[in-house]
Amino acid sequence: MGEKLSAFNPVDFLQGEAEIDEFLAEARIDENPDVFAIALGHVAKHRGGFTSSVETSLNTKNQTTTVESSPQPQSPAHRPPPKPIAHP
Repeated sequence: MGEKLSAFNPVDFLQGEAEIDEFLAEARIDENPDVFAIALGHVAKHRGGFTSSVETSLNTKNQTTTVESSPQPQSPAHRPPPKPIAHP
């Protein structure tokens, strides 16, 4: 009666990277995009990446990201074009 169940991760039963790749490929072609997101979470957790949103009861569709301003250099795609050099 006092049994503790752990979360099931199907990736724990796959044999090597080729099977993990096949697992992700099958999840990717599913018409429900949540299947692929969950599969990626299983792979990341298997590799020691993170706790999935399913386990933390977060809804990934309603999450927002806050980006703080910092004096970091802009990427080339966000810089204005250089001014032309005047020739004498």
